[in-house]
Amino acid sequence: MIQRVLEQERAITQVLSSDKKTRHLALTWQDIDVLESTDKAIRTLLEFTDALSAQSYVTVPYVKPVLHLFQTSILAHQPEDTELTMSIKTKILD
Repeated sequence: MIQRVLEQERAITQVLSSDKKTRHLALTWQDIDVLESTDKAIRTLLEFTDALSAQSYVTVPYVKPVLHLFQTSILAHQPEDTELTMSIKTKILD
């Protein structure tokens, strides 16, 4: 859903900015930064959740390697991560 809002950001801003009653709801650059950081941190978790929910029977041997992959690479801090993205990744791992 966050990704969809980011894709449609210009259209959302135009629609909300056209009416005085909704102008204050238009996304600011700070809102966009937060949405982008959040999307970057949780996008892979969404894909993993979708894959797990498609399984009728999930076992520990299936989940354990994926959790290791999350800890070592997917949720590891990247140089291009913002502070918010790093904070979200850290909280997910804790």
